[in-house]
Amino acid sequence: MSPQFQLILVIVAIVVLTAAHIAAAMRAAEVIAAAGRPAKKADERGLSTSGGSTSGGSTSDSYVTFPAKVLDFRQRAARPIDYRWFETTNASAYSSLMPWHLRSKQEALLQEFAGEAKQAGARFTIVDATAHVGVDTANLRVLFPRAAVTAIEIDPAVAEVTRRNMARVARATRLAAPEVRVGDGAAFIKSLSLGADASATERPPATERPPNLLYLDPPWGGAGASLAAADAALAHRRRNLELGGEPLPAVVADALRRGVGAVAVKLPRESNTAAFAAAVVTARGSPVRTVAHAVCDDRLSSARRRPARGPPARGPPADCGAAGAPVGYWLLVSRDD
Repeated sequence: MSPQFQLILVIVAIVVLTAAHIAAAMRAAEVIAAAGRPAKKADERGLSTSGGSTSGGSTSDSYVTFPAKVLDFRQRAARPIDYRWFETTNASAYSSLMPWHLRSKQEALLQEFAGEAKQAGARFTIVDATAHVGVDTANLRVLFPRAAVTAIEIDPAVAEVTRRNMARVARATRLAAPEVRVGDGAAFIKSLSLGADASATERPPATERPPNLLYLDPPWGGAGASLAAADAALAHRRRNLELGGEPLPAVVADALRRGVGAVAVKLPRESNTAAFAAAVVTARGSPVRTVAHAVCDDRLSSARRRPARGPPARGPPADCGAAGAPVGYWLLVSRDD
């Protein structure tokens, strides 16, 4: 081997070793830089850049979103909700407002309260007393952007999830984040000062200002034997229409008695709205005004239908037309005096 060829081999070896050292140094520098880099913040849409999946599910560093069938549903509501805002829990599938029920709920709420809320502005107060992770709360926020909205969730861990969700909603909508409290919705009602139809001797000092709208959507779950097998307590609440261990008509009557302007309560599909309204009157001891709206499933028909309205004394409202039978009823109850 000639001396010239040996020199070429040495030069090549030196070049290869130098390149390897340079590459290793660059990789080390990248690792060091990444270790000192601050965590990413939520982006402008209110979605976590280090978590949250647009197709459902989760990763090791992300929150658990709703499944793809929820995220990808083509909403027909007047004011759509981005379900990517919401971190969920194991109970969210039956404890949250679904996008295919959103349209009929929005129509009912706007029909009953849009004028009053617009006129009152920030003085119009709404309490979602069964908030869970806050989908209904977010719906109330976008429907009534100037109102003061409060969410109450009984589970402290879930309430923390709700606070994070409301922060995402606020960033995405540029509206004020609803207040989130840990507490029992039924206990909140009892904290309200008694209204004008209570005697002076039984009226305690005011502890909470009664809201203009009290929103109750208890987690009734699905129907049938599968529900009873999966959760006997939930089945019992659905069968007996209870909230906080008390009959729901009595809870609604007590809220009106304490000065709440109106109560919007979600009832399961098998409910008799006329009987429920009569039970509220009996518990309150004075007349109430009731309006029933059907909750329709937008997965079943593309035809846009107005929710039915009529006095409950004539029985449940009409069905959802081409969308089939209602999946539940909204009963809006207010004082009639």
